[in-house]
Amino acid sequence: MKLKKIVAPVKLWKRIVAYLIDVIIVNLIIVYPFRDFFGNFENDIIVKEIGPEIFMVFFIISILTILYWALLEFFLKQSIGKALLNIYVRSTEKELKFWQCIVRNLSKINTLLLIIDSLNIIFRKDYQRYLEKISNTEVVDGE
Repeated sequence: MKLKKIVAPVKLWKRIVAYLIDVIIVNLIIVYPFRDFFGNFENDIIVKEIGPEIFMVFFIISILTILYWALLEFFLKQSIGKALLNIYVRSTEKELKFWQCIVRNLSKINTLLLIIDSLNIIFRKDYQRYLEKISNTEVVDGE
């Protein structure tokens, strides 16, 4: 007889620690390589001349940041931070799709967006963020 695992929502502290680990990794592999670019603008006074370039760099960093989480969660069902804490992403429908991984991570490009997205956790017993609800995904403990 095969025993079925009981899957439970992840405790908030595990989600926060996993996120912080991932943020450190994202900063090291995605943001840190652009450090020289940002250093060039520290003493510039005219912002109009550097506006489009900064926008492009932030756009590239945003896309790479979303892809970090989306690709790992799609292929491995967990990011590095989630793997260290033995938590997983899964679809509440059938099979996890790549578009679900993209949508659920859109708010991670900006701290304010993530805070707003995460407010939903306070009001839900299943601890889902708003974009997780929209993307029909959830984070579960040790599946």
